[in-house]
Amino acid sequence: MGKKKLACLALTGAMAVSALAGCGGNMPTAEQKETTDHAEQNITEKEDPAKETDGHEPLTIVDSGQDYTELMKLVNEKYPEIRLQIEGYIGQNQSRYFYRQLETDSIPDIYTTTYAWDDELQKEHLLDLSGEEFSSNYNEVNLDACSVDGGNYLLPGDYSIRGIIYNKTLFEKHGWNIPKNFNELEVLLPKIEEAGVQPCITMLGLPGFSFQYFCNVADTMFLMTKDGIAWEKEFEEGKATAVDGLSDCAEYFQKWIDCGMINSDSDNLGIIDCQNKFYEGNTAFIIGNMDRWTQNEDGTGDQYGIMPYLSEDGSENMYITSVRRYYGINKHLEDEGNEQKLEDALHFMEVLSTPEGEEALEGGRGSSISSLKDGTVADDSPYKEATEEIQMGHGASLIYSGWEAVIADGGEAAADWIRGEKTGQEVLEIFDRLQSNYIKNGQESYGTAKDTLDTEQCAKLTGIMFGEACDAEVALVSVNEWKEDVDAAWENFYGVNGRLFEGPITEDDLVVFLPTGWYDTIHTAQLTGSEIKELYQKGYSLYWDDVIYPYVLMTKDGEELEEDKEYTTVLCGDPKELKENGKVQDTGISGLEAAKTYLQQKGEISADTLEWR
Repeated sequence: MGKKKLACLALTGAMAVSALAGCGGNMPTAEQKETTDHAEQNITEKEDPAKETDGHEPLTIVDSGQDYTELMKLVNEKYPEIRLQIEGYIGQNQSRYFYRQLETDSIPDIYTTTYAWDDELQKEHLLDLSGEEFSSNYNEVNLDACSVDGGNYLLPGDYSIRGIIYNKTLFEKHGWNIPKNFNELEVLLPKIEEAGVQPCITMLGLPGFSFQYFCNVADTMFLMTKDGIAWEKEFEEGKATAVDGLSDCAEYFQKWIDCGMINSDSDNLGIIDCQNKFYEGNTAFIIGNMDRWTQNEDGTGDQYGIMPYLSEDGSENMYITSVRRYYGINKHLEDEGNEQKLEDALHFMEVLSTPEGEEALEGGRGSSISSLKDGTVADDSPYKEATEEIQMGHGASLIYSGWEAVIADGGEAAADWIRGEKTGQEVLEIFDRLQSNYIKNGQESYGTAKDTLDTEQCAKLTGIMFGEACDAEVALVSVNEWKEDVDAAWENFYGVNGRLFEGPITEDDLVVFLPTGWYDTIHTAQLTGSEIKELYQKGYSLYWDDVIYPYVLMTKDGEELEEDKEYTTVLCGDPKELKENGKVQDTGISGLEAAKTYLQQKGEISADTLEWR
C-alpha cells in the first residue's frame, strides 16, 4: 500500500478522543449536559419498540467520539424508518480496534475507521460503493486516494490539516513575521525569548507524537520526493534501512531540537495541560493538537494561525493531511435476508455523502476540510491558505502504513532523542531493528485469546490482571457504554472499552480496551466489604450523579465479601468521594506492563476461564 493513502496514526488515533483518554479531559458543565440532546427519534432502536416489527432492523455503528444526532435528524427527514444501534467506544487505540474489527469480520453494518486498511481486507469484508450515485459527490482526488483496484470500499469523511500552530496576536503585538523557511525560524526564536515569551510547546503525551514530528520534518526534505517514496516502499519490505535513507533527515531534525523549536520542556504535561498552557497567551508556537483557533472557547482573546513544517530554504514546506474517518458498508448486508438493511445502509450513506450530511456530522469541529466536490473553505478559515498550498503540492499524508512495528517503541526512542538521551543515529538504528524483527517474526504477542471477549469480559480480565500485579483481593472495574444523553466525547474513558478479538494478543490489542492505556498506572484503595458493595451497587459517576457507568466486581478465589473486613481493591474509575478523602492510592505499577506479565504467564485465555485464582 503506497503513500497515496491518507492515513491516521494509530497511536495518536483520533486525537481529540485519545487526548481526553490520556489526560482526564475537559470536564463538561451541568449547563452543557442540559443542552446535550441524544434522545432524538430513531437514534436507537430502544426508543420506539413498536418499530421492531416494521421490517427495518436498526443499523449497527460504532460511536468513537462521533455524535450522530444531527445526521440522523437529516436522514430521518427523508427516510424516517432508518434507525441506529450504537456501540460506544472511546478507548485509546481506536485505529487498532477498527483494524481488528475488519480483520476478524466483526464489523458493524456501517463501518467507520480512522484508516483505509489493507486492500484485500477491504475487498473481502466491505461493499464496493464506486457504482453508487452518491460516490460521485466526492472530490476525485480524495476519492482516488482511498481507491482499491478501481473500487471504493471506503468513502472519506472530512480531513484535518496539521502543521505548527502560532499565536497570531502575539506575533502582531511584537511585530514578528511568520517564518517562511527554517533559516528564518532560527533567527526568530532568540527574539521571542528576548521578549520574555516561551518559544514553543511540544506535546510528547503519546509515543506516536515524537515519531510523527520526525516524519513531518523528513517530509520537507526527503520522504515526499520520488526517491523518498521509493525508499519507503523498500523499507516496508525490508530491502532498505532507515540509517541509509533517513540520516540526512535526522541531521535536519537535530537542528529543530538544537534551536529549541522541538523540545521536552513540557515533557511532564499531558495533552490538555499543554493546550491550556498555550491558551495562557505567552507562548509563540505549539506543536501537536489544538481543538480551537482562539484563546477562549467563545472566540475571544488571542487568535491563532497555522503554518507548515518548514524546509531549510522554504521550497518544500509541508502541511500534513489525514482523513478523520472513513465510512463503508458491511459486505454481509448482501447476504440473503438483509435486503432491507442494505437498502437502509445505502440511504444512510447517501445522506452522509452530501454537504448537508457532512456538515451535520462534522460541522461543529471548526477544523474540518470537506472531501466533497461542493466542499468549500471559508475565506476567514485558518485553513484557507493551507488548502491552497496543499493543492500546489505542499501536502503530505500522515504516515502509518508499513511503520506499524516502529511507531510505538520508535516513538519512545524519538522522545528520548528530543530529551537529549539518544542521538538521531541511535534512533534510526532502533527503527531498523524494530522493522527487521517485525518482518522476520511479526508483531510481538504476549498470549492468545481463544475466543473474542466482550466489554464486560474484558473488564473481568482487567480486574484479574491488575489485581495480580498489586496483590489485591478485589477489583472494581468500570465499563463504558453508549448513553443517549451524554456527548460522545464525554463517555467513560476511565473504564474498559471495546473488545479483545480472538487470536494473538499484542500490545496494540491490550491498549484497545485497557483503561490505563500505554502509560497510566493502577489505582487501589483500602475498602471494607460494605464500602465495596455500596460502590458496586451505586456504579461509577464520571460527570454527573445521574449518569452512571456500571462496575464489574471481581474477588480473588470468588470470595464472599465480609461487611467489616478491609480489602485492597483495584479501582478503574476512581469514585469522587474516595479521591476527595485521599483514599485512592497510585501503586506506580503500569497497567500495560501488568497485563503483559499476566498474559506471558497464562499463555491462553478464553471467556470460559476468566477466574481469579
